Amino acid sequence: MGLPEYLQRFPLQTAVLILSLFCCSLGGKLEIRRINSPVKALLGESGVIPCHFSGYEPSVLDQSMISVGWTVRTSQNTEKRVYLFDGKIYNAIRSGSYIPDDGLVGGDASLHIPNLQFSDEGEYTCTVIITPDKAISKVTLEVSAKPVCTVSDPTLVMNPDTTKSAKCYVNGFYPESVKIQWLKASKGSSDKSNLDSRTCTSVAVQNKDGTYKVTSVLSVTPMSLDEDGDVYSCVISHRSLKDDFMVNVTLSVEPRGHSTTPWIILGLVLIAVIYLITAAVMYKVKPTVSEITGKDLLHNAENTLNCQISGFRPKNLTIKVYLEKRTGVKIEETSWSSVKPKRTESQSTDAEQAVSLQTGNDSGNLRLDPVITSYMHSYLFNCDCAIRITPTFNIHNGAVLKLEVHHAALKSPIRKYQILKVKWK
Repeated sequence: MGLPEYLQRFPLQTAVLILSLFCCSLGGKLEIRRINSPVKALLGESGVIPCHFSGYEPSVLDQSMISVGWTVRTSQNTEKRVYLFDGKIYNAIRSGSYIPDDGLVGGDASLHIPNLQFSDEGEYTCTVIITPDKAISKVTLEVSAKPVCTVSDPTLVMNPDTTKSAKCYVNGFYPESVKIQWLKASKGSSDKSNLDSRTCTSVAVQNKDGTYKVTSVLSVTPMSLDEDGDVYSCVISHRSLKDDFMVNVTLSVEPRGHSTTPWIILGLVLIAVIYLITAAVMYKVKPTVSEITGKDLLHNAENTLNCQISGFRPKNLTIKVYLEKRTGVKIEETSWSSVKPKRTESQSTDAEQAVSLQTGNDSGNLRLDPVITSYMHSYLFNCDCAIRITPTFNIHNGAVLKLEVHHAALKSPIRKYQILKVKWK
């Protein structure tokens, strides 16, 4: 069988040339574009580590012909796999990482990593294989955290020839390396002088989240009132910042004797005193009630029994007294309830103040005669309660006297009991 007619028309040299061009179009020198500068990203951001290869025409490539591997060498000099594509299966060892599948045939094997952490930092190696060719590229990833900068007081109020400290707090930055310097600009001038000789900067301390913090202290001593309005600047330089960050402290120099600080302290003391007095007055305190005391009662004569009610607040108080036979039958009762007491002119020693109280429901044979006193230094109240009783032997001898004290600080009244003994004269 001979060659087809259309092939017989071409010379042998032409056929060889066409075959050579076709073979050359399938492959070439596999190369990855070199990246000299590191890839920079902030903590929590998404990052892309570039890997762009060339040497093959996309029209003759298929994904199944391409293999891609990503590894990283960390700061601890350990190497670990990050991502692998074997021509069929995508395997993301680092959670969330991926290579866009629509970019491989076009020469894009860049690695995408979401929510970057400090542990992602390191030197990444991209390996691309299109059999029989192989190409390798290395790219460094830097993950940083920006510092948060504050000063102890944006305005420093001072007198001439006195010394205070201006503090600059730098927190939440990564990596550890940071530069802090203090500059001074006189009022109305743009020129700034370096104050390194008057500063003290602490060693960076690592936070629980892996970031660092540091404090820089500047000693400030104004020599005259002319320095009023001068500005001290805490300047921070860090890898995460495109430009230096600056926080200012303005100096306020006052003549001696014009400082507002003593007045501020006095105001705070007065507020504290008022608060304590108010708390002392408003806080409820339970009363303490003594036993009922007194001698044996005389028949058909006025006798006095006593009960001390002490250490209570507020001052409002209710006292009830009952006389009952041993069988429980009530003989008599009386009660007393305080009203808002009015201060009398009479005062006892130890800053006590006597107050007359209102008595109600007195009976002929039984009445209450209480007197309340207030101790001004403690804002507590005492009540001397006298129980006046005129007993008869036949009715009251052996009877039970019951006293109840009601107060806002008590959930239930306090009760005291006394068995009466009545004697003939």
